[in-house]
Amino acid sequence: MEFRVWAELIEQSGGALHIFLPLLDRGLDGVAHRLTDRAYLPLQVKGRAALRDGSLTIVVRDDSLVDDDAWMICGLSTSAGLGEEVLVVQERDFKRLASRSVFDGHDVYEAIFSMHPHASRWAEFLRPRDRLAEPLMAGVPAPPGFSRPAVAPADRTHSWLGFLGEAEVVRRLFGAPLSSR
Repeated sequence: MEFRVWAELIEQSGGALHIFLPLLDRGLDGVAHRLTDRAYLPLQVKGRAALRDGSLTIVVRDDSLVDDDAWMICGLSTSAGLGEEVLVVQERDFKRLASRSVFDGHDVYEAIFSMHPHASRWAEFLRPRDRLAEPLMAGVPAPPGFSRPAVAPADRTHSWLGFLGEAEVVRRLFGAPLSSR
């Protein structure tokens, strides 16, 4: 489901959303970098393989909701791709609207919504799959013909040095010895 969502976001934004994936899952599945205004948007994707009575049920542990500003993208994932409707909601609104209970000793939030609601508290957050990127673009649409700015050769060196620095921090955090060549 996640990679289907990433592909839709990149395509629909015309390349104005660049997706970063974490090395370690700590409650976020990715971060979208909105190149039009340089904002970073934390993302969490929740997918289910089946509907029950025409509705989708999403259950999320309280301790996995780590950032009220994070965007949750929830929907149906089938062998044919994403479902026609997708829930796109920030965690703060998800927590406000979902039912809260305890399951197996853990606090959980549960959202049940129809894929074609007539009247639902989730209706304003449901959108057609082909408009998935709109809330993340936040009124900052990519201009026609937008393409990611080219990186000058001198800047590429600094990017690689930054990546090497990040990789070294990760290696040290996990205590992995550097392989010798």
